Amino acid sequence: MEALQFPRGNYYQIICKAGDQALRAQETDPSKFDKSRVVGAQPNPQDNFQIFMIEKVGQGDDQFEIVSCPTTLVFDEEGK
Repeated sequence: MEALQFPRGNYYQIICKAGDQALRAQETDPSKFDKSRVVGAQPNPQDNFQIFMIEKVGQGDDQFEIVSCPTTLVFDEEGK
């Protein structure tokens, strides 16, 4: 299987395959970004808190981080 390529500088809205929920940074207050969770929300391309970058990390072809654009925080499924 060929590794996915995410061009640097592109922005993404990450939507459930069923199309009913998009990932969204829950907190919109900058002073609370470090405690923000990622939640599901109605897809809305005008909502900046649904926009993410995919950043390559490490040397492997399959090592990426999902970064919230307005908060610049990295998606962490363990809640850290």
